[in-house]
Amino acid sequence: MKLQPTAPTLRRHAPPGRAARHLRALCAAWATCAWLAGCGADAGGTDSEDAGTTVAACSADSDCAARYPDLTACQRAVCTDAGACALADQDEGTPCAEATCGAAGHVAAGTCTAGACSTPDASSCDDDNPCTTDTCDPKSGCAHANNAALCDDGDACTTGDTCADAACKGGGALGCDDDNACTTDTCDPKTGCSHAVDSGEACDDGNACTAKDACDSQGLCSGDALGCDDDDVCTTDTCDPKSGCVHTATTGACDDGDACTTDDTCGAKGCAGAALDVAKVCGDNNPCTDESCDPKKGCVNAANTGATCDDGNACTTGEACKDGACVGGSDVCKCKSDADCKGGDNLCLGQLACDLASGSCKINPATVPKCDTSQDGLCLKTACVPATGKCVGTASADGTACDADGSLCTDKDACAGGVCAKGKALPCDDKNPCTSDSCAPKKGCEFTANTAACDDGDACTTQDACAGTVCKGGPAKACDDGKPCTADSCDPKKDCTASNTAGVCDDGDACTGQGVCADGVCKPGKAKSCDDGKPCTADSCDPKTGACSNVAGNAGSACDDGDPCTTGSTCGAQGCQGGAAKTCSDGKPCTLDSCDPKAGCTFAPFEGCNSCSDGPTCTGASAPAWTLADANPTSATHNKPLGVAAFKGQPLVMIAVHGY
Repeated sequence: MKLQPTAPTLRRHAPPGRAARHLRALCAAWATCAWLAGCGADAGGTDSEDAGTTVAACSADSDCAARYPDLTACQRAVCTDAGACALADQDEGTPCAEATCGAAGHVAAGTCTAGACSTPDASSCDDDNPCTTDTCDPKSGCAHANNAALCDDGDACTTGDTCADAACKGGGALGCDDDNACTTDTCDPKTGCSHAVDSGEACDDGNACTAKDACDSQGLCSGDALGCDDDDVCTTDTCDPKSGCVHTATTGACDDGDACTTDDTCGAKGCAGAALDVAKVCGDNNPCTDESCDPKKGCVNAANTGATCDDGNACTTGEACKDGACVGGSDVCKCKSDADCKGGDNLCLGQLACDLASGSCKINPATVPKCDTSQDGLCLKTACVPATGKCVGTASADGTACDADGSLCTDKDACAGGVCAKGKALPCDDKNPCTSDSCAPKKGCEFTANTAACDDGDACTTQDACAGTVCKGGPAKACDDGKPCTADSCDPKKDCTASNTAGVCDDGDACTGQGVCADGVCKPGKAKSCDDGKPCTADSCDPKTGACSNVAGNAGSACDDGDPCTTGSTCGAQGCQGGAAKTCSDGKPCTLDSCDPKAGCTFAPFEGCNSCSDGPTCTGASAPAWTLADANPTSATHNKPLGVAAFKGQPLVMIAVHGY
């Protein structure tokens, strides 16, 4: 330990007894120095009491001012009742030099509190105007410079708002057209775009397969299904949403509804057939019937009563038709037996027999052939052969068009081996997903409306469903991509689209300032600082609440305890804790080495001391004489003298080096 005539301080928690022992050791080490003759066996006192010759160091506070050149604004030099110079705190509330921007932007000076300059609570210079850049000058106070930043003018109907002359000015008008003919689009400065539904208003749903289109309560345009049946069996009737009804001509067998035609086929003029060969098809080989054809009934064999005929009996003359049979005439032959009656050429009329009562040859009804025609049709005709009197079935040519089942649901029925064979099932597909396709035997193809899920071709509708044979769009598709910097819309052909917007935004992080949109992304504002200035706390910010958290941490890591007289400070449970005492030695015997908690190591020269190369050996008539006043400190607190000594009649204050 050395003595210095400058502003000394006592290291905190330096035990007095330990300091006294150090003083005795120092005196012993310098016993050869004549100017330390004042040091004796009692110079350092004992662990409990250190005593020496008392020399007055001061008589007034003014005597001490020059000895403390490094006083802070909140310290002052005083002369104690024991006549020793010491440091004391300035009175509470004494103004000090440090200043800050206080309330209302005024510059306010700090005041002394417990020996330190405390600045007043600083209020922000933020004027809540996004169009000014706020700064603070400790001399002049708050300043607010105009900027040209993006901002929000509070009008939801403008976009691209920008600062000008310290005010936020709106950009272009916000486009609110939703491309929906069933809504009236407006913009409210507070709430933005709104789209009121025009329920019941006439509209055009863009579907040529609907009629009487009107807006519904959901803002969707829809109409009734358009009827496309042209009552033509030779067309397939469908509807194209773009062009409307489509009647596609078909080919193949059909039924023109006329029983007097055959081989009905769909052609350029619709369903038509060849005229029926009445004589061939409807002939019954009966001269007493006239063959004809009724378009609804088909073949008709009407009796031609009164017409002349030949009953095939050579013994009769003047025959005439009656009720479809050849009868009457005069019998010119007399017979006695059947052998006398010769048959005619037409055995289909029956055989002659002798009527003994009248002696006339008459046709025996039992011999008239009866042909079964119940199975006859276009493919088979049963008739009696006159030469043989036998019933013979004659098949139509294979491929002859016919109707096998009386159903319109089979296509191209045709004769094969005398039998009418069914054709292929009639295709009943109208290519419309909103109809259930079927076939009725009497009516042909039928297309019944259904309520199946479908696609109306509009990418902006969801849950599309069939109604009245037409696919109708459901609720509008939600196109919100959750990004604050995009304007979301829907294109019926391209689906959801998003275009970048400008202006301020919220990035969802409470620990950042107001964001700004750039390239469709919300760029966060200035990050909130949660730094409490303490190296031994882990500082963080909660993104949800914006609340700062400063918890003890960084245990064992290096830190600065603010005391230049310690080394190896590390973080602990109580914050930054000082390490070992810093050694302040310049190796010169004629300097007083010490450590000031504010200034660090100091090396003050001793006036009149001559340094010696072989150690602290000082000789000469001018060698100073030292005396030790009181080496027993009364306090272990900073800025309290450890002891007082005199050098050349001037008081010196002794301090304890860190660690003692």
